[in-house]
Amino acid sequence: MSPPRPGDAGAPASTLRRLMQALRRDLAVTLGALLALLAWDAGGADLTTARLFGSGRGFVWRDSFWASTVLHDGGRLLSWVTLALLVTAAQRAGTAAQPSRAARWRWITVTLLAALVVPALKRLSLTSCPWELAEFGGVAQYVSHWVPGPGDGGAGHCFPSGHAVAAFAFFGLYFQWRDLDPRRARAWLLGVGAAGLAFGGAQLVRGAHYPSHTLWTAWLCWALCVAAAAVFETRRPPAARTIGVASHHPPRPDDRAMSSPDHPAPAPRWQHDGVRVVPANQLDANTAQTPGMDRKAAINFARVGAQKLWAGTVHIHPDARTGAHHHGALESVIYVINGRARMRWGERLEFTAEAGPGDFIYVPPWVPHQEINASATETLECVLCRSDGEAVAVNLDIEAAEPPQHVAWVDPTHPSPR
Repeated sequence: MSPPRPGDAGAPASTLRRLMQALRRDLAVTLGALLALLAWDAGGADLTTARLFGSGRGFVWRDSFWASTVLHDGGRLLSWVTLALLVTAAQRAGTAAQPSRAARWRWITVTLLAALVVPALKRLSLTSCPWELAEFGGVAQYVSHWVPGPGDGGAGHCFPSGHAVAAFAFFGLYFQWRDLDPRRARAWLLGVGAAGLAFGGAQLVRGAHYPSHTLWTAWLCWALCVAAAAVFETRRPPAARTIGVASHHPPRPDDRAMSSPDHPAPAPRWQHDGVRVVPANQLDANTAQTPGMDRKAAINFARVGAQKLWAGTVHIHPDARTGAHHHGALESVIYVINGRARMRWGERLEFTAEAGPGDFIYVPPWVPHQEINASATETLECVLCRSDGEAVAVNLDIEAAEPPQHVAWVDPTHPSPR
């Protein structure tokens, strides 16, 4: 589910604050990288670096098997294979712990847009490749790509790097995964960055691009993803779900009149899309999980077509605790059947409260929290309900504050303890 928009009446302050923090962090990284790139260009480091690999006789590595065939041609092939795999994955409905089909297609679109924007800018550029410079055996003169004019005397069309976009265009995978699985998101970020630098390094030693050509391609792809993430995460309304939803029209009076020996009457309306009973021995463990906790789904979209709630059971073993996590935009209600639950929550899990059999626990959207079995001998058994037909569990890496602050239940009918 997408987070609420900033103007939504139902958007909690914590949600908006979290979105704004992510946006500020993204913009800070983008601006910092921009300033570093401008400093690199102003220092003239491109030509100095190119001279490490080229001379008046050209670039020794220009036709190297590893640089030309493996990293150049192979990199382009790897990019197409990766895109094909992403398109294939987008055909399938994701699980609750994975990006939705719509989210996958959105980020595939961003990837394709990056792959189109960079080559389009390259076609407009008057900057020639290093191997065309006179000091490397060509005819062009070195001119910064920011200097307007008729060009450098070469063929031009070399800035930014079109080859590096074969990797950097996939920066969107980091944004696609960072709320669902931060560890996987970081792996994608490191993998895409390393591949892009490898592709750019191959072009550098061949004399096909300056370092800044590769770095500007990385920056353009990153900035495009930051802009897309801001749109997707703060302005996209929740997607309507209609596929597979049972019809809820009242029965038509002529249904039975249409029957005949050759065409039996259809099953009465509501027989298979009305009330559903899910036996205790048929709960589904194939749902989003958090370390330390066993969840089983009873009611969800996949099993009964529920669109606005998820219900199931939770078991936590004696003296065990879950990892820190949140449930995105979902609201959660926990009913304790047996055992004693200790809840911790907050940015550093700095608050705590306990609940016993018969107690209810409410967990608002986006709140980082942790469930703990406060008993060393009893299994903690609970019933869990959430405000959507699909489960969402986003595991977090949080260093917990010790000791936590106990929070008493205080409301108009329960005064603060003295």
